[in-house]
Amino acid sequence: MNPWVNRPSEHTVKTEIPQEACMVREFARLVGEIKNKGAKPDGFWPNISRKTQLVVDAIKESVDKNYQQISLFGR
Repeated sequence: MNPWVNRPSEHTVKTEIPQEACMVREFARLVGEIKNKGAKPDGFWPNISRKTQLVVDAIKESVDKNYQQISLFGR
């Protein structure tokens, strides 16, 4: 039985530098603006990182439970 309604697909986005380097560059830019220009921290990233962690935790829980479907509702 396959629980996927739509089969996963792969998408490739070409960039000048690896995704990890883009992430570090963006982090350094945000820190620089806070430190040097008095900017306020961007509330976008804590929200995204929390949602990402919820998904990763649900994946691990699914694997631990023999790949049962795990709800993200109420987490």
